[in-house]
Amino acid sequence: MLPEPLSTNLCSLIPGQPRPVISIFFTCDKEGKPLEKHEIKKTVIRSRQKLTYREAQDVLLNIGRNVSDSICKQIKNLFIIAKSRRIRRLGGAMYHVPIETDDDDFMETKEAHFLVEEFMILANHTIGTYLFRKFKNCVPLRIQQPPEPECVQQWLKSNEFIADLILKLQEVHPLPTIESERKLSVNNARTGRYNRVLMFQQHVWKSLLHAIGEKDLPTVMRILGCDEIHPFACLGLQEWYEYQENAEYKCSGDIQSKKDGSHFSLGMFPYIHFTSPIRRYVDIISHRLLHCALDEKKPCYSHEEISEMCHHINEVTRRAKAYQKKCRALNWGYKLRKESTVFHGFVKTVSEKEVTVVIPGHRNLPKESCTLQLNCLGSIKMPVFKEDKNDGRQILELQWKKRLYSHNGFAPITRQGEDKIYRVYPHIRAFVQQQNKLKQLQQVVIDEKNSQGKLRRLEKILFNGDLGHAEINLEEYMPACFRTETDVSSEVRKGTITLQSCDYSMTFNHGQVLALQMSAESVKGVLIPQIEMFDMTKNVRYCLLHVKDPIKYLEKYSTDSTKDYYHKPVDYIRTWKPLVEMEAATNAINIGTATINDVPVKFLSQRKENFHFEGHSWIREISRSTKFQ
Repeated sequence: MLPEPLSTNLCSLIPGQPRPVISIFFTCDKEGKPLEKHEIKKTVIRSRQKLTYREAQDVLLNIGRNVSDSICKQIKNLFIIAKSRRIRRLGGAMYHVPIETDDDDFMETKEAHFLVEEFMILANHTIGTYLFRKFKNCVPLRIQQPPEPECVQQWLKSNEFIADLILKLQEVHPLPTIESERKLSVNNARTGRYNRVLMFQQHVWKSLLHAIGEKDLPTVMRILGCDEIHPFACLGLQEWYEYQENAEYKCSGDIQSKKDGSHFSLGMFPYIHFTSPIRRYVDIISHRLLHCALDEKKPCYSHEEISEMCHHINEVTRRAKAYQKKCRALNWGYKLRKESTVFHGFVKTVSEKEVTVVIPGHRNLPKESCTLQLNCLGSIKMPVFKEDKNDGRQILELQWKKRLYSHNGFAPITRQGEDKIYRVYPHIRAFVQQQNKLKQLQQVVIDEKNSQGKLRRLEKILFNGDLGHAEINLEEYMPACFRTETDVSSEVRKGTITLQSCDYSMTFNHGQVLALQMSAESVKGVLIPQIEMFDMTKNVRYCLLHVKDPIKYLEKYSTDSTKDYYHKPVDYIRTWKPLVEMEAATNAINIGTATINDVPVKFLSQRKENFHFEGHSWIREISRSTKFQ
């Protein structure tokens, strides 16, 4: 916020240079518990060394270079105190690992980040308490109202079996406004009977087993600690975020009670922003008030002035966050425009028009980027809805009739008769395990402090036969998987085509893992990420863009209007050929067409989108020797 001559020089703790500062002196034990009253003083600091997060992390890992022994010792002592305070403040939530951060280097330096974060929170709370006692009616508090009780109760009901297994929310009291004793904790998790199961992403589960086999505890902790890569925990956490009130600034003179001025997520009152005056104006306000308090002067701002500034800062902050959100989407859209990428999305809701998904690591995307439009999937019947008996959510079923072939004659082995409507296995990218297994794994993550002991206990739980073998998919306990096929085709293994069309259906339910290829489209001049293809099975894929706008993606729009009279044949061809091509592109989508998978192609140039394929198929009576552009 402040210009560079100030932020990088006069207001920066440059090594060897004296700088006037405000210091808070704490005397505490190794657990971070205060032994005597703290002191707030105006002091002068001469910094000995400036460290990056990476350098501080190296000190904590005993690989620090160019850092004196005395500084290393002080950093490690501070980390011991910070860790103890973090455990008391967050409980099991301290083991949560975020999937998206503002700092690309965060995962490699998270201990150093946590060290700074804990002392910043302590300083903000301490100064907030001091100022609130001195100037009760004119302190710019940082507040967050608790969510509406009705929303939380609905959330608890919908996420009955997963709410207590979300690491990010450990030790949270979700209903503080009605004095409820309910607390989210792994120890309170209901697991139900043996057949109460949860879905994991298949590749995530395999990575967990591999990490356990390699004795790689950091990777194990990242996998178990990242709620966002586990379907049900990710969706539960996403819903929780949607119910939360935005944090904002509010003048202490405008609050009616302690609850009205508390910060729900931090569980603190009073809390202010004080530690970053270089980049936040509200911190400068806090510093000015603190100088008045230390000098035994009247506050430099009135109640009305603080209220007006808080309102203005809130508005500016909202605009800045909205701008940042759009910038992130634009940046991701730019990357996807250069190269489409396949992501896994978790089904959030279903309706008559669409399936909405949550893409891990990208929860701030606009709604249109996370929506699978049903009218682009080409189903032949109206959607059918059923109710999930476990959580009361809607299950959507769609039915298709397609001609599906393969260049190499691929035909899946089916368990049903050839004249039946095949039900496609909906959880092909998931691995099902007992819910009680996840509960016990998380209890070890939170409770066991010894690294070797933690690995031994985690391995024992994973391969505990009473909880289902870790390498056996318990799909038989998922009703949606009963009597289903892993793939469908119009072909049979004998080599003769018995059906020109293949009838099949698939269900979409909460938490289902879908493979979605994403690209970006320009909307009003801005690149917006969008789903371009839904990969259902090896043999079934739906390109949404071709259905949405076949002319744009298969041909191009004509810009010449027709005439009553043409002087030359070439003029007639120039006008009508694009129109015929537009009609052909539209008919390719609207008229029933055949899909041939696994066709080998050879690109003629690295720079042009030209490719060539040759070959023939006597069985299918389709001869191919052509060139496409």
